[in-house]
Amino acid sequence: MRISPAQMLRQVAVSADARRLLWHVHAIGAGQVTAVQTIRVLDKPGAQLVWVETGRGELRIGGKAYEMRPGPKFWLYHMQDRVVTPLPGPPFTNHSICIGGLCLEAWLERLDVIANPEFEFAPAHAYAPRHAR
Repeated sequence: MRISPAQMLRQVAVSADARRLLWHVHAIGAGQVTAVQTIRVLDKPGAQLVWVETGRGELRIGGKAYEMRPGPKFWLYHMQDRVVTPLPGPPFTNHSICIGGLCLEAWLERLDVIANPEFEFAPAHAYAPRHAR
Protein backbone atom coordinates (compact mmCIF):
# COMPACT_ATOMS: atom_id res chain seq x y z
CA MET A 1 0.00 0.00 0.00
CA ARG A 2 1.30 3.40 -0.92
CA ILE A 3 0.68 6.35 1.46
CA SER A 4 0.06 9.71 -0.12
CA PRO A 5 1.48 12.89 1.45
CA ALA A 6 -2.07 13.88 2.48
CA GLN A 7 -2.37 10.66 4.54
CA MET A 8 0.89 11.05 6.44
CA LEU A 9 0.85 12.01 10.09
CA ARG A 10 2.04 15.48 10.85
CA GLN A 11 3.84 16.21 14.05
CA VAL A 12 2.44 19.11 16.02
CA ALA A 13 4.19 21.25 18.59
CA VAL A 14 2.00 21.05 21.70
CA SER A 15 2.25 24.02 24.01
CA ALA A 16 2.93 23.66 27.72
CA ASP A 17 -0.63 24.89 28.41
CA ALA A 18 -2.13 22.28 26.10
CA ARG A 19 -0.20 19.51 27.86
CA ARG A 20 -1.56 20.71 31.23
CA LEU A 21 -5.17 20.96 30.06
CA LEU A 22 -6.09 17.30 29.54
CA TRP A 23 -9.58 16.22 30.70
CA HIS A 24 -12.20 13.54 30.10
CA VAL A 25 -16.00 13.35 29.98
CA HIS A 26 -17.91 11.83 32.92
CA ALA A 27 -21.46 12.36 31.65
CA ILE A 28 -23.54 14.05 28.98
CA GLY A 29 -27.20 14.75 29.62
CA ALA A 30 -30.23 16.99 29.39
CA GLY A 31 -33.02 17.88 31.71
CA GLN A 32 -36.01 20.10 32.17
CA VAL A 33 -35.92 22.48 35.13
CA THR A 34 -39.46 22.82 36.48
CA ALA A 35 -38.71 24.31 39.92
CA VAL A 36 -35.90 26.18 41.66
CA GLN A 37 -32.83 23.91 42.03
CA THR A 38 -30.19 24.54 44.66
CA ILE A 39 -27.08 22.59 43.73
CA ARG A 40 -24.32 22.13 46.28
CA VAL A 41 -20.65 21.55 45.52
CA LEU A 42 -19.85 17.91 44.77
CA ASP A 43 -17.49 15.91 46.96
CA LYS A 44 -15.20 15.09 44.06
CA PRO A 45 -13.56 17.56 41.69
CA GLY A 46 -15.08 18.17 38.30
CA ALA A 47 -16.75 20.81 36.20
CA GLN A 48 -19.96 21.14 34.25
CA LEU A 49 -20.49 22.89 30.92
CA VAL A 50 -24.14 23.94 30.49
CA TRP A 51 -26.20 25.47 27.70
CA VAL A 52 -29.92 26.11 27.22
CA GLU A 53 -32.00 24.30 24.63
CA THR A 54 -35.44 25.85 25.30
CA GLY A 55 -37.04 28.37 27.63
CA ARG A 56 -35.31 30.76 29.97
CA GLY A 57 -33.88 30.65 33.45
CA GLU A 58 -31.62 32.37 35.90
CA LEU A 59 -28.34 31.05 37.26
CA ARG A 60 -27.06 32.45 40.57
CA ILE A 61 -23.47 31.61 41.27
CA GLY A 62 -20.78 33.37 43.27
CA GLY A 63 -23.11 36.25 44.21
CA LYS A 64 -23.92 37.04 40.56
CA ALA A 65 -27.01 36.33 38.46
CA TYR A 66 -26.90 35.24 34.82
CA GLU A 67 -29.82 35.07 32.40
CA MET A 68 -29.95 31.64 30.80
CA ARG A 69 -31.59 31.38 27.37
CA PRO A 70 -30.95 29.59 24.08
CA GLY A 71 -28.11 31.03 22.06
CA PRO A 72 -24.32 31.06 21.88
CA LYS A 73 -23.84 31.40 25.67
CA PHE A 74 -22.47 28.59 27.82
CA TRP A 75 -21.77 28.37 31.55
CA LEU A 76 -18.88 26.46 33.06
CA TYR A 77 -18.74 26.01 36.79
CA HIS A 78 -16.64 24.13 39.26
CA MET A 79 -16.68 23.73 43.03
CA GLN A 80 -19.34 26.41 43.52
CA ASP A 81 -22.85 26.29 44.97
CA ARG A 82 -25.43 27.50 42.49
CA VAL A 83 -29.17 28.11 42.18
CA VAL A 84 -31.05 27.60 38.90
CA THR A 85 -34.53 29.13 38.57
CA PRO A 86 -36.83 28.54 35.59
CA LEU A 87 -38.54 31.69 34.29
CA PRO A 88 -42.11 31.91 32.93
CA GLY A 89 -42.60 30.81 29.33
CA PRO A 90 -41.76 27.67 27.36
CA PRO A 91 -40.29 24.72 29.32
CA PHE A 92 -36.73 25.44 30.49
CA THR A 93 -34.47 22.66 29.22
CA ASN A 94 -30.71 22.63 29.53
CA HIS A 95 -27.93 20.28 28.45
CA SER A 96 -24.67 19.62 30.19
CA ILE A 97 -21.36 17.87 29.85
CA CYS A 98 -19.64 16.89 33.11
CA ILE A 99 -15.87 16.74 32.84
CA GLY A 100 -12.99 15.77 35.09
CA GLY A 101 -9.37 14.78 34.96
CA LEU A 102 -6.01 15.14 36.56
CA CYS A 103 -5.31 18.44 34.82
CA LEU A 104 -8.79 19.95 35.11
CA GLU A 105 -7.76 22.44 37.81
CA ALA A 106 -5.18 24.02 35.49
CA TRP A 107 -7.70 24.22 32.66
CA LEU A 108 -10.32 25.93 34.85
CA GLU A 109 -7.72 28.27 36.30
CA ARG A 110 -6.62 29.25 32.80
CA LEU A 111 -10.25 30.03 31.87
CA ASP A 112 -10.85 31.82 35.21
CA VAL A 113 -14.24 30.13 35.64
CA ILE A 114 -14.64 31.08 39.31
CA ALA A 115 -14.77 34.78 38.39
CA ASN A 116 -16.23 34.35 34.88
CA PRO A 117 -18.47 31.27 34.48
CA GLU A 118 -20.30 32.66 31.41
CA PHE A 119 -18.86 32.30 27.91
CA GLU A 120 -20.22 33.44 24.57
CA PHE A 121 -19.04 31.76 21.39
CA ALA A 122 -19.48 32.66 17.76
CA PRO A 123 -22.44 30.61 16.47
CA ALA A 124 -20.12 28.45 14.33
CA HIS A 125 -18.06 27.50 17.40
CA ALA A 126 -21.13 26.96 19.61
CA TYR A 127 -22.25 24.20 17.24
CA ALA A 128 -19.69 21.59 18.40
CA PRO A 129 -20.62 21.12 22.08
CA ARG A 130 -24.35 21.35 21.28
CA HIS A 131 -24.03 18.35 19.00
CA ALA A 132 -21.79 16.31 21.33
CA ARG A 133 -24.90 14.87 22.93
